[in-house]
Amino acid sequence: MSRLFTGHATHCWQFAPNLPEARGHYAFILPEEDQHPALIDALCRHYTNLWRAPLALLEARPVFVSNLRVWENIILPTWYHAGAPLGELDARMQAMLAGLQYDEAALQRALAQLPAQLDTPHRRLAALLRALLQHPQAVLLDEAWLAWLAQSRARGSLLSQLYDRYTALEYVFVLSNHEAPEGYTPISCRWVSEESA
Repeated sequence: MSRLFTGHATHCWQFAPNLPEARGHYAFILPEEDQHPALIDALCRHYTNLWRAPLALLEARPVFVSNLRVWENIILPTWYHAGAPLGELDARMQAMLAGLQYDEAALQRALAQLPAQLDTPHRRLAALLRALLQHPQAVLLDEAWLAWLAQSRARGSLLSQLYDRYTALEYVFVLSNHEAPEGYTPISCRWVSEESA
């Protein structure tokens, strides 16, 4: 059993078994959904500090800056953290899409829109592109993504093509409220006082 201290004076996260140290697919089991944001924050800080590499986050309701175009929402986080020129990042994104089957004109229209104008599939695609552009060592995704990816694979759409090509990562983490999805090692999580940990 391992613990993750978060700077909180009297509490910490407790994991059973330990936090993953070997590559694989893991499911963090957390019964209270309202605790997800706190756990996400703790895991992102822990693994970013441990690896000195980003941990990509795919939330069920991805957040975008409303007054920036979708293209800017995808590119700017990596530009901010990595400092690469915008043109280079755009070229990297285009290279990620090369060879995949999709409607290029529809995607270009979506990239030029504001986030509020996006349909649901393009919102998910924008969130995935934004995450993968940072070259993460791991991806942490909400369990809802597993269902969306399964639906996307059945249709052969761009979301699953992109995910399957670029998430051959050392670690894939899923947040779940009940049990581990098939193929994922369960890790139970509890927010406890240090005295009882």
